[in-house]
Amino acid sequence: MTDHLDASALSTPDAPPVPTGVRVASTLCWLVGILSILMAIAVGIPATSGPDATVVPMLVSVAAGIVVCVAGYLVRQRRKVGALLVVAAWALPAVVSLIGGDGAKPGNGLLFAAMIGLFLNWKHLR
Repeated sequence: MTDHLDASALSTPDAPPVPTGVRVASTLCWLVGILSILMAIAVGIPATSGPDATVVPMLVSVAAGIVVCVAGYLVRQRRKVGALLVVAAWALPAVVSLIGGDGAKPGNGLLFAAMIGLFLNWKHLR
């Protein structure tokens, strides 16, 4: 005779659900990260074909996109370091443009919205 075990008996106790604000912020991070990477490649490759072109802006944008995707994962895991990475990724392009002498450029609006959402839900992060 085969013993039939209920799958719910083997599972661990359920973790509290991720708050809606954290899920929205995480989704925005993923969206912004993927779009940043795609746009950096789409705009950066043709821009590097000029005589005095540089790949630095494209690499910075791709790096910022990757950081935002990692931040989205960490935020979904409810980690505070994910929120701090969102701030770093939002500021990175502005810092690089200031160092390059181009003046400050505003950060991504959707990423800013995710950042505000994360800070409003800071109590749910650990």
